Amino acid sequence: MTLKDNAEELALIAQEIGAEVRRGTAGYPGREGRFDVAEFEIEELLYKLKDQKVVLIIAPLGPTEELPVICGLCGTPYGEDECPTCKKEREDV
Repeated sequence: MTLKDNAEELALIAQEIGAEVRRGTAGYPGREGRFDVAEFEIEELLYKLKDQKVVLIIAPLGPTEELPVICGLCGTPYGEDECPTCKKEREDV
């Protein structure tokens, strides 16, 4: 049995007892520049559970994906050495 199998089994058990379970890729930035999983912002869930004792279980379900870098100037995601949008603008000038 793999970590993924164990994580899926744990998620099913959690759902059966009424826990919040979200599946998807952890992404940044989300809709409002925060971390999200399957477009569900983690902060939103934590806010709903404010002042309650909780346990948060996060387990990977697949290989790590390389996240793109977000350009601080124009907001373009990129995976190269520099932002292609800003590079093109500099070359055009």
